[in-house]
Amino acid sequence: MQSGSRVKVVALLLALATCAGDRIDAAGAATGNRGDVAASAPRCDVPPGAIRIAPGTPVQEVVDRHPPGTSFVLGRGVHLRASVSPRDGDRFFGERDADCRRLAVMRGARRLTEFSREGAHYFAHHVSREDEINGRCRSDAPRCDRVEDLFVDDRLLRHVSRLEDVEPGKWHFDYESSRVYVAFDPTGRRVEISEARFAFASETARNVVVEGLVIEKYANPAQMGAVGERGPGPGWRIVDNEIRWNHGAGVTVTDGGAIRRNAIHHNGQLGATADGVGVVVEGNEIAWNNTGGTEASWEAGGAKFAETRALTIRDNCVHHNDGPGLWVDVDARDTRFIANTVFENEGEGIFVEISREALIRNNRVGRNGRSGRWLYGANILISGSRDTRTIGNLVEVAPNYGHGIVVIWQEREDAHAPRNHEIAENDVTFLGTAGRQGAATDFDAGTAALAASLVLRNNRYHMSDPNTARFEWNDRVLPFSDLQTLGREMGSSADTETRPEAWRCP
Repeated sequence: MQSGSRVKVVALLLALATCAGDRIDAAGAATGNRGDVAASAPRCDVPPGAIRIAPGTPVQEVVDRHPPGTSFVLGRGVHLRASVSPRDGDRFFGERDADCRRLAVMRGARRLTEFSREGAHYFAHHVSREDEINGRCRSDAPRCDRVEDLFVDDRLLRHVSRLEDVEPGKWHFDYESSRVYVAFDPTGRRVEISEARFAFASETARNVVVEGLVIEKYANPAQMGAVGERGPGPGWRIVDNEIRWNHGAGVTVTDGGAIRRNAIHHNGQLGATADGVGVVVEGNEIAWNNTGGTEASWEAGGAKFAETRALTIRDNCVHHNDGPGLWVDVDARDTRFIANTVFENEGEGIFVEISREALIRNNRVGRNGRSGRWLYGANILISGSRDTRTIGNLVEVAPNYGHGIVVIWQEREDAHAPRNHEIAENDVTFLGTAGRQGAATDFDAGTAALAASLVLRNNRYHMSDPNTARFEWNDRVLPFSDLQTLGREMGSSADTETRPEAWRCP
């Protein structure tokens, strides 16, 4: 069943791959257009009669001279600190070459060129926009909550709060003196500080299209998108862009919005976020996000969606994010996680928190949860939720960290009492001694109710020793056979076949 699922996933991605996002490596470099696999030539034409905007031309001024519903093409080159407030039906395209490679860059940063030396440091003057401070930072990233980021030759430096902490790889903004300090001679280097707050934002404009652009280095606060800011109007379609190196989230949409076939990587807090009804997140690569060092439990990682209804998350490749990969929270309802590939995220792979009516089906999820405590860090974690179905997934637990599929219920006022959790027809491999599978609470009164809420059937488990106690149940950790003796996991099996998967984007 799993091999058939993989064939279907690849076939669908091939069908979607025309002009799709580049594969991304750890350094943020594109490693080949995903559209290259398409049998026919890529198609990324813009509508006839679209208004062309050359670099250096104020984009908003051009937009304002034309009626709502106009199509615009941003020409090849860099559009510095462009911030656009679109109107209903406006469409924005980036110029491409014959192979659909993106040629138009919207860059929110300003280059710093005039430096002076002061002792062991060099400084340049820059006036802060004094934007809101938002976020909860890790101890090694004390200024993740400030919107400014500094890049040297496209390499992000860590923002530190004291001048004496500045060393290679770190920088400091003295807000009182408006000085930016670094620990190297910047002669001949490209030093840029993020400045513009957003690339596209309007809370009222409907049915806006943003397609085929590189959008980078915007100084958007945490929990806001470089595209979409606080939350755009309904029906925005964000298609086939590369969205990278922005301070907060890369992109956000609301009711009826779609995020399709984008490369969303190396953003400071989150790759993507959304709220509202009927959002679709499909065919994206979401990788290497939370570069700014926000605490993942506060809200950071690959993608997080809150207060959504009828959200579809399908055929995405989500990997190497510093936090959970895919996360729904705050009473998200009727979420469908279908055929995603989710691997090597520091937090949970797929995380359903304080939500209801979720379907998690035919996903490949593995080697997530390096930073998890207790039963957090599971490849698939359902917490404080109800009415979930986890069906037909392939799950791989790393040798030394992480867990399989876990349901937990903690004593929280906002948590749902457990009800109707089905875990069936999954294929779960434990590559080493680490990892648990099952259900647990952290308060005695919840144990029986949680156990009664679960149906476990027809799962396949692979581990070096099936007699190992790794199944959480009723405040105990049991071997597989004991769980079946209790009448659970009917139709399921356990064996010693532990072949590791090759984890990569389809």
